[in-house]
Amino acid sequence: EGAEGEGADGAGADGEESPLEPVEGEDEDVFAARCAIASAARAARTAAAELRRRRKRFVCVAAVLGEMDSAALAEIRSYPRAPRATWRVIKACLYLTGHKKFEFETWGLTRKQIGVEFMEELRAADPARLVPDKAKRGAQACLRGLKDADVMKESKAGAVFFRWVEGFNAAADAAAGAEKTQQTLAVAEAAAVAVVAGSEEAPPAPATGEEEEASAAEA
Repeated sequence: EGAEGEGADGAGADGEESPLEPVEGEDEDVFAARCAIASAARAARTAAAELRRRRKRFVCVAAVLGEMDSAALAEIRSYPRAPRATWRVIKACLYLTGHKKFEFETWGLTRKQIGVEFMEELRAADPARLVPDKAKRGAQACLRGLKDADVMKESKAGAVFFRWVEGFNAAADAAAGAEKTQQTLAVAEAAAVAVVAGSEEAPPAPATGEEEEASAAEA
């Protein structure tokens, strides 16, 4: 929450953040903890901004997907042989929407998946939802070395699916990054609380010889 605040952690009016300075009499460990919070908060704000940017781009791609008609899917299903690039993209889509590899191991099986439900699953997919590592690796393997132009040569619908997968993956990575920075910030804040509590409870340092002599002279 603190990562969303404006002007926090020494941010100036122009948006640039000036380095923190220790407060007079501030314990060294407390200052270090405060710096750690400031650093974590900056990282969290940056990650949140990146997430918003990538989600916005994904929403735009999803909107194009929403305008796709059933004729485009029927065209892909009509191919007796698998269009190599397009098939790879569709398999990536199926991985990311929770399907298992055995459901689309052959082109015949894949064709059965490309229907109304397939489109509904794509439209309902949320990049912030945790995708199992195995499914994510499967989708990445499907797209490895593949380019938008390769898919476009075979199918315009396939090219839209390709952009959807890329947008989904980018937004999912940003969501994971934002979550990680929030966790780091929470850890820094908890550590700071412990440091401050320890500083307040610490007994006063023993007097030096000079301080003892000064106290005796005053007495």
